[in-house]
Order: sequence, then structure tokens, then C-alpha cells
Amino acid sequence: MIALVVIFIVLGLVGCVIPYIPGIPLIFLGVFFYGLNNSFQKVNWNYLFILLGVTTIAVIIDTFAGKREGKKIGINRRSILKLSLGAVIVFSFLFKIK
Repeated sequence: MIALVVIFIVLGLVGCVIPYIPGIPLIFLGVFFYGLNNSFQKVNWNYLFILLGVTTIAVIIDTFAGKREGKKIGINRRSILKLSLGAVIVFSFLFKIK
């Protein structure tokens, strides 16, 4: 399990530099699996909920910044809406939102 934690965190750090890899959510998943591995003794639920809030805010800011920059370079509104819908679908499967 610790190898999975390392993989998620390393991929997350790479994703902070490479635009097509969702870095921040991968780091959150790494921390979640680290807590799961330690029965949430070192990383408790309060910490995870705070980190989930920070992760959500960071992803939203990143998404809106991408939209704003896309408009500057001439991407049309329909493409931005498709991208946003795709992001929602991916995150719903990633976190299994009900």
C-alpha cells in the first residue's frame, strides 16, 4: 500500500508541472491512502476534510484560471463548456460522487 501512496504523490508532484496530469487530486489521494494504510492514526479525518476542502478550492481556481486564459487565446465558449463537463465527469468517477 505504501508503494501506491508514493506513486500517487510522485505523480501528483509531476502533475503540478505537466498540465495534463491532475496533480492536486493525486496528491490528495496519496494522503488519503497513507491515512488508510495507518488506520487514520497519523492522518485523521479532520485533516482529510480540511485537505479535501483545499483540494476542491485549488481545482476550482485552476479550472477557472484555465477558462480565463483560454478566452484570452481565442478558445470559444462551447469548447470551454465541454472541457468543464469532462472535468466534472472525470471527478465524479474518481471520487464516486452520488
